[in-house]
Amino acid sequence: AGEGGWAFVLAKAFAAGVVLGTGYVHMMHDAEEKFLDPCLPDSSPWQQFPFAGSVAMLASLVTLVVDFIGTQFYERKQRDKAGAASATTSAQDETGSPLLQDGRTTGGQKCEATLGHSHAHVYEGVVRNGHGHENEEGPSQARQVVVSQAQLKDLSMLLMAFFFAITTPAGIAAGSAMASFYDPYSPRALVVEGILNATSAGILIYMALVDLIAADFLGRRMSNSPTILQVGAYVSLFLGALAMASLAIWT
Repeated sequence: AGEGGWAFVLAKAFAAGVVLGTGYVHMMHDAEEKFLDPCLPDSSPWQQFPFAGSVAMLASLVTLVVDFIGTQFYERKQRDKAGAASATTSAQDETGSPLLQDGRTTGGQKCEATLGHSHAHVYEGVVRNGHGHENEEGPSQARQVVVSQAQLKDLSMLLMAFFFAITTPAGIAAGSAMASFYDPYSPRALVVEGILNATSAGILIYMALVDLIAADFLGRRMSNSPTILQVGAYVSLFLGALAMASLAIWT
């Protein structure tokens, strides 16, 4: 790998450490603070049981299930597409071959019964009929597939751009609307914030450990990389986690 590839690997490892530190140190700590807030009644079950860790654990497991179902659905869809494409190709081949064979046979018979010029004429006409259908339908179907895929890709890009653009304004609008009647120190608000923070912590921890760290550091690509790159990736991972954890001093 070149210098650009090395820089990307190190930056990705650093980002994985940042995500892991955010989940463990910041989000989990905030969730525990909400559940242990003195504004909650002492007799409430929220202070009698470690709900922060339990909710984070359930969030990680649910994320695992969703990830598994999504992966299975995508792989099954890709297999179906590959099978349909293979079946279409086989059907076209099976349709074109008999026509070509019939053309050759008819041409041979004409050649025996008539002049050689007639053989060439009939053979050319049959071959044109055998392959013309395929040549007309093949590009037409290919154009339809390309156009449909391009339209789907454009629609996906527009939807992603739309939701990316409205996420922050929608969050600001929702926060401004809730500020008029929201009491951050009410027991209900503390419990809701604790659950949401613990859920975020579980999702971040799962994403960091499974999708980022395990996928990269336990893969064949990393094991086949130079030793200096492996050491650098682990150093970047620890630096990212420690840097994010150190920010808790000022929060």
